[in-house]
Amino acid sequence: PVIRDLYLFEPRGIEQLPRRGEHFNPCPRGVVCPNWGRLRRRVRQGAQHSRIVCRRNAGSDSAALPALLRCSPGQAVWHVAGPTVLIGLLRTLYGLTDAFWLGRCGSTELQAVGAASFAVWIILIVSELGALGVHAVGAAAAGSGKQNLVGDAVMQGLHAAWFVSIIMALALPLVPAYFSSLGIPESSAVMAAGSGFLQISVLGTLPLAAAASAAAGFKALGEMRPALLITAFTVVVNAVIDPLLIHGFGTLVPALGAKGAAHATNFAATLAAVMSLWALRRRGIQLKLQRPDWGTLGRLLMVGAPMTASGLFFTAVYVAIGRIAHAFAGDSALAALGIGQRLEGLAFVVCEGFGAAAATVVGQWLGRGKQKAARRAAAVASSTAAKAMLPFSCMGFLFPKLLVQVFVQDPITISAAAAYLRWVSAALPFLAIELAYEGAMAGAQNTLPTLLIGLVLNTARVPVALALARLGFGLQGIWISIAVTMVLKGLSKWIVFRRMRLCTPLCDATKDNAKVSAAA
Repeated sequence: PVIRDLYLFEPRGIEQLPRRGEHFNPCPRGVVCPNWGRLRRRVRQGAQHSRIVCRRNAGSDSAALPALLRCSPGQAVWHVAGPTVLIGLLRTLYGLTDAFWLGRCGSTELQAVGAASFAVWIILIVSELGALGVHAVGAAAAGSGKQNLVGDAVMQGLHAAWFVSIIMALALPLVPAYFSSLGIPESSAVMAAGSGFLQISVLGTLPLAAAASAAAGFKALGEMRPALLITAFTVVVNAVIDPLLIHGFGTLVPALGAKGAAHATNFAATLAAVMSLWALRRRGIQLKLQRPDWGTLGRLLMVGAPMTASGLFFTAVYVAIGRIAHAFAGDSALAALGIGQRLEGLAFVVCEGFGAAAATVVGQWLGRGKQKAARRAAAVASSTAAKAMLPFSCMGFLFPKLLVQVFVQDPITISAAAAYLRWVSAALPFLAIELAYEGAMAGAQNTLPTLLIGLVLNTARVPVALALARLGFGLQGIWISIAVTMVLKGLSKWIVFRRMRLCTPLCDATKDNAKVSAAA
């Protein structure tokens, strides 16, 4: 039955009125003002008193459900996945913009940034450490109706950001050793340009991590439109200031070369962090300055650390795969692997979007203690992501040479890259399943299985690739090892999630508090 209560509300100023989805004092806790727009209009027209009808379902808590959970599972998944995919695609424009303007400086600057790309990828992975936890913990808080805890999670994520940035800053003395390990002479121009670029990029870990934590607050709420608009704006800002800092602007701005590209990226990340925090406050999320809460920070790191370690290990395994491919087929194999990964990267961005959606929807359902709904949401996210990969699989399997010829004209490289695309394209639906359930496990705040599965199957790629290559399969054997382990990882994470006990620390804490209150 629906209970209708009438409350007399006397606003004294427009700033005291509730915003969309906010609670206000005259109503019982958990009741949301459904007529906030009409109320604001009446006050502007001079009404002294406004009667507001608040509806509460006494038989269930459907009226207090977050907006995302009121949709069907498919709609909820697309509501988060669509903007997240667009954000991922927009972020690729940072690297393309740098490559475009640095290419006009000559080959030295371009080679320096290319040599630093592996280290920059590590910086990006590490900067997401706290944000992954903010996403999971915040989603559970949003699902339980405690949106004030979303703000607390974001603020603790900012503490994790400076913690991570300090650790990365301690690695600054290792920058010259990194380039030396790649065989770049210490006295070369590439070493000088690359070291400057990488040092500034390392110092940019703080704004990158802060921006990621703030954006994770919107992911937790399932409201991706502000994050999408902020990303689009900062990409445009980066595109404008990139040439100014790289090539200089008269006597006002000196030409910084590769360092200018790093400064532009750091400025855009700082702007994104400030704008995201402002947008969260405007949304009504309370962001209060607070000391580090080691309990909350521990929960954030427990979610983010396994996934970060898995990402770093995955990157290291690909370096080993590249060495094996180079040993058996030379430079053309490395070029083929690089081209194949660029084309595969587009599908990967789409799969990551569905993984983020699974984390949000599963986390919110578990925040309400609805395990069955969470499992259903994860299954819908997985199946939807797998279906979204079918066009990519068909294109990569049927027309691989046509896609590869966009990047290279060498026939040997085209043949090797086309073989890579054929094998990997067949396994793309399983990549979608893997990342969807990886996100679901993140939403359940249990990411240790992600690390363990990655350690076992990613490690297996190296001996399997080496064995198949020596058995006469050559380069094809290396590509087969990648495709087979993609299939096994997708199936493993699906099985583990089905057997996983779903419960969030937030739910446990709520139950414990209820027991203590009842005992008192």
